[in-house]
Amino acid sequence: MAIKNNFFIFLSLFFIICADSCKTTSVTSGVPAKNLSTLQEAYAGAFKMGTAVNGAIVNGRDSLSQAIVINHFNTTTPENIMKAALVNPEPVF
Repeated sequence: MAIKNNFFIFLSLFFIICADSCKTTSVTSGVPAKNLSTLQEAYAGAFKMGTAVNGAIVNGRDSLSQAIVINHFNTTTPENIMKAALVNPEPVF
């Protein structure tokens, strides 16, 4: 649980820092840019912005995180649900 809380604290701080920098300069040209409201808008010319998601985010139980993911990221990766022990717990011979 502590790791999950630390992840969301890191993600929040990252978002705050990026959101503040998005208001002043453009990533691609270094000149003042429009007020960009999302991470994916801010880095659209450079790369895709991604994050890891868990089952609670995907199925809507964690609606706050789901809203952040939908608004700010344009690519996602399964967090722990795609680990080998969950996908194929028994070796197949």
